[in-house]
Amino acid sequence: MACARLLLLLLAAASAAPACYCIGAPHGAEAYQPYSTVIVDPDEFNTTTLGELTSQGKAVLAYINAGYAEEWRWYWPIAVQAGIVHEPTEYEGEHLVEYWSPAWRAILVNYTLSTLQQGYTGVYLDNIDAAEAIAELQPPWAQGVDPRQAMIDLVSNISSAAHASGGLVYVNIGAATSLLWDDRLLDQVDGVLREETLLTLQDTCKTRPADPAEALETLYSLLHAKANGKDVIAVEYVDNRLEAWIAWLVYATLGFKPVLQPACDPDYTRPPLPTPWAPWP
Repeated sequence: MACARLLLLLLAAASAAPACYCIGAPHGAEAYQPYSTVIVDPDEFNTTTLGELTSQGKAVLAYINAGYAEEWRWYWPIAVQAGIVHEPTEYEGEHLVEYWSPAWRAILVNYTLSTLQQGYTGVYLDNIDAAEAIAELQPPWAQGVDPRQAMIDLVSNISSAAHASGGLVYVNIGAATSLLWDDRLLDQVDGVLREETLLTLQDTCKTRPADPAEALETLYSLLHAKANGKDVIAVEYVDNRLEAWIAWLVYATLGFKPVLQPACDPDYTRPPLPTPWAPWP
């Protein structure tokens, strides 16, 4: 019996389909060959490389920061003029935004349709857990808004536009895993990504185990999404081969797509480890 379980575990590990969260810097098509799903920044990515990857059957998702506004994006003057941009977040050039406003909805729907017209398979909506930040901060400009339901409304609007054009919608659920239990959200998305479930990045090149209770709760929510037919991508920062193997085996067994990101590269400037046995970067 033990040998059979070990064999099943090894088969799951060998058949896992890794994903690539590569938004920090563009690369040539050869860098993405080991991955079935690739997430890139459409403002930096080469359309020639995009065409090569999609012709090979890979799902290439365009990164869109749905929860916060970024100063360097094409929409920045429009958002500022609309009066929906507020105080900065902890990340340079990123700001809290009234993501429930018609102006922001129009910006992101147009952004989504533009990327699909360029040939992307779909969009990846980052920072869905901005809803949790607004719920905690309760800024005066968000009075009277249910931040979680407003985020679900935004995802639904984007999803309707994307699906009507044949595109996919993935979300980075972050700290908002409770939203995965809301049918309104789950029915609108095709995939879910979660970072740092098993391990927490303390500093560059340094990780620590996540709180076991929180990790189990997160895995349960992700399994709920998986059981409802959603693609699940699990990102872990790893700083040694043992951590890489543990994360790979856990996620392969659960049917998730693993992303083994070296902890010394927290900004995703190069592709992750395609397997735990690949040469260490």
